[in-house]
Amino acid sequence: MSVLTGEHGPLEHWPRSPADGARHCEPVGGVPRANRKTPACHRAATFELGHQLRAQLPRQLCVLLEVEVVTRPHPATVRVPDLVVVPRAVARRNPVRYPAFDVALAVELLPAGADPGGRRARIAEYAAAGIRGYWTVELAGGPRLTAYRLADTGYRPEAEGSGTLVLDVPVPVTLELDRLCR
Repeated sequence: MSVLTGEHGPLEHWPRSPADGARHCEPVGGVPRANRKTPACHRAATFELGHQLRAQLPRQLCVLLEVEVVTRPHPATVRVPDLVVVPRAVARRNPVRYPAFDVALAVELLPAGADPGGRRARIAEYAAAGIRGYWTVELAGGPRLTAYRLADTGYRPEAEGSGTLVLDVPVPVTLELDRLCR
């Protein structure tokens, strides 16, 4: 069993997420926050969206599932979005954690009843870290995606919809959102 202290330490003092498979830990402002692993339908939707993205990305970009992204090194803040798009050259280095400046797009699938305060905090955090694109996908009631693009004052909504959606962040893609919950 891993024991984490509440110290507000630098990132290099933080261990990787627990290996028990039931949860993962994200240091936020140097304080550990344990999160439960997502249910199977959430993972299936994440996999399908990742598959659709992968098929349309140029060779120099790749999509990764559930990797640690450093949004602030001190006090340590690490997030684990459902999907990220990063340069293939960066992924080939196989880092333990990806710095936010290497992430072109972060995607989070939101379960029913997701905390709106937590969502607003993540939007502000990802924007402050410089992640150029951020998508949220609400799964309850049929998948609905909101795409945000980084602007001078934070993220601005770029597109929103369900069914078939055409987006251009980070590159032009066509998504079949109804395939996420089959």
